[in-house]
Amino acid sequence: MSEYDNTSKRLESIEKKLSELNREMDMAKFKEELFEVLLIISTLKDKEKIKFYLDFFERLIKVMKSRKLWDEVDEELLKDVLKGVAENWREYKREELAKLFESWLEKNIVGGD
Repeated sequence: MSEYDNTSKRLESIEKKLSELNREMDMAKFKEELFEVLLIISTLKDKEKIKFYLDFFERLIKVMKSRKLWDEVDEELLKDVLKGVAENWREYKREELAKLFESWLEKNIVGGD
């Protein structure tokens, strides 16, 4: 094997490792945003702010799916948390807020794709 071939193989190996590292960093960044917004949205009472963050979720999921960073675990987590938030609002007699979450879930998670 020539020195050129050896160097070329090492460069390919480095490029592959860098690509994998970049993907892992992207995944961590997106999942961090997802979890931060889940924490924020679960405490909001303002309808317009809730709608804003639900729209943000929709955009974030599309980007994550396009980069193949969205998986079933993320989907189940989001579904479970938002269903729980909806149920909590229903218990507090805030049906309009519960319905916001439920209709978003139906459109984007349960009935989506």
